[in-house]
Amino acid sequence: MRRILVIDDNPVETSRLHAEITKLDYEISCVCSGAEAIVTAREFNPEMILLNPILPDMNGYDLCQKLREQNETAHIPILLIASSNITSGKEESITLANADSIALTHDIKTLQEKMETCLRVKTYLDKRIYSKNDPVAYSRDPQFLTITDPVTGLLNKKYLHNVLLQEFLRSKRYSTFFSIIMMDVDCFKKVNDAFGHDIGDQILYELSVVIRSQMRGVDIISRYGGDVFTALLPQSSCAMAMIVAKRILEAVRIHIFPRLKKDARWEGTPLTLSMGICGLPNAEIHQAIQVISGADLAILRAKKMGKNRIEVATEKDINLIPPNL
Repeated sequence: MRRILVIDDNPVETSRLHAEITKLDYEISCVCSGAEAIVTAREFNPEMILLNPILPDMNGYDLCQKLREQNETAHIPILLIASSNITSGKEESITLANADSIALTHDIKTLQEKMETCLRVKTYLDKRIYSKNDPVAYSRDPQFLTITDPVTGLLNKKYLHNVLLQEFLRSKRYSTFFSIIMMDVDCFKKVNDAFGHDIGDQILYELSVVIRSQMRGVDIISRYGGDVFTALLPQSSCAMAMIVAKRILEAVRIHIFPRLKKDARWEGTPLTLSMGICGLPNAEIHQAIQVISGADLAILRAKKMGKNRIEVATEKDINLIPPNL
């Protein structure tokens, strides 16, 4: 039975949520303060946290960040929950808290869908984290090796395409959001030319860690090939993806790559990313692969406009994509 931690100081709302979620065959623990939540999250080891951002002893956004900073709780999906309608600042609220999604507690059906999305992704993330910490298990798991990139430990292109198709079909059916961020390392050939491909692989691994640090637990990060990374953001509009992309761009800008800094062969040019965003709902997109193609075209525009920037796929970009890829 999967474990859910509910953090909410409203006893009426907590009781109602407890009754509804129990019907879904989850084990639930409820707490009413931030201090209690930090302790319970370690001891109860939940697979998901439902968090009311308004708590008596702590700002819920600060609590979310504290949970992200602890090794034991960093990768637990967090859903912000509210009992009243949220009409403004929703996207900023999610990204501010580094939460995975947001839902209204009275809309149980939507809440359930978002919980299932988070839990489905966490199953694979748990396996990836476990395997990275246990090289023997990693090397003995053929199924796992078929969906991961050996250089970065991220999921690979094959797995991304499988998840992309699932999210595409879900979006078309329920008109839900999801977005893709594609990231191309600018001028990475210079790194390989200066240091060789082995050092280049080490830089790619370090870069993947920087990117991963800026993503939510529910996001699917993959190495798409070469020096291209892709992030699939469930339940996220292109506007939300833009906020995350800006955060990644800044994290890469300020990150110091020790190998590049101390080696005389490197001219000191900072590593940067050109990024493209595309997502659904979009009436012009009829196939899952068009989302990738749209993001790719946006990257090309970012490159032409000087690199180290983010572009969002336009209607013109989508119309350039062949209808039958």
